[in-house]
Amino acid sequence: MLNEIDLGGLFFPPLLLCGILAIPLTQLTIMLLVRRGLASWIWHKHLFNAALFTLYTATCWWLTQILVAH
Repeated sequence: MLNEIDLGGLFFPPLLLCGILAIPLTQLTIMLLVRRGLASWIWHKHLFNAALFTLYTATCWWLTQILVAH
């Protein structure tokens, strides 16, 4: 299990870094949905954004756990 990530003497929890990585991924996905015209099908945009952010954060955390275990 990954406990902490050391960046220049500062220790960060890996879930925080996964959350930081999920922000641009979420924004990129929303931007692509808007450009394709698919964003109009989303009923509650803020709830969708939160769910997408959670999905990306959880996926990053899951991949981190798999890569560190091997």
